[in-house]
Amino acid sequence: MKNIYKALSVFLLILPLASCSGFWGENKPDSVYYESMANVQSIKTNNVIFKSNPSLYFTSQDGFDLDDSIAEGDRVWLYFTLVDSVSPSMYNIHIYSYSEVDTRPFYQLEKGANDTILSQNLHQFQKCWISDNYLNVIFYAYASISPNSSFELVREMIREDTSASKPKIYLDLRHNTASVTPYWYNLKMMSFDLRPIREQYAGQDTISVQFSYTLSDRQHVNFYYLPQADENSQE
Repeated sequence: MKNIYKALSVFLLILPLASCSGFWGENKPDSVYYESMANVQSIKTNNVIFKSNPSLYFTSQDGFDLDDSIAEGDRVWLYFTLVDSVSPSMYNIHIYSYSEVDTRPFYQLEKGANDTILSQNLHQFQKCWISDNYLNVIFYAYASISPNSSFELVREMIREDTSASKPKIYLDLRHNTASVTPYWYNLKMMSFDLRPIREQYAGQDTISVQFSYTLSDRQHVNFYYLPQADENSQE
């Protein structure tokens, strides 16, 4: 089995520096590095095709090979440079690092239901964005002491007005475990499937989202989910 290069924290630091034109000054590097969540579309003999969203596909360099544990349909995080364009929706890329991503449905907490999903503090939150109708999140979480541990995206229906002409949804990322250790933490990459929300609000161009997570206190990120365009924009 081939090894996946795991130095993700280094690459997450490099990415904004390599992409920021003002940081480097006259010594700006020639290459710009990108990251993307993508589904494995097709595994060929000599390369791999990835689907980032319905109008954006990537083809890996010749000779690139995925870890044997990753199959077609799985979701991965890619760190890469652009080589050239094959078509308006297909790009050749050179992949420097990748990692398998944990893909999950969100948990819908109905109005009047008992909230049994626990929420431990995260160590650090990196970023979130929407692509291909997934909410992608990258964060560091403290290691769980309890044998029962999961990460849940909770949709809080008690806070929603489903009859509103302009819907707003509330999503809370939780580390669902009884206890954690403050001395060890791990990098997590997850994608939560938002297609049930898209189907519920079929025909809506814009859905307002408040995304929450907990560090020492609760943090909020507000943005718009554009299900037809399959993207998000900051409020």
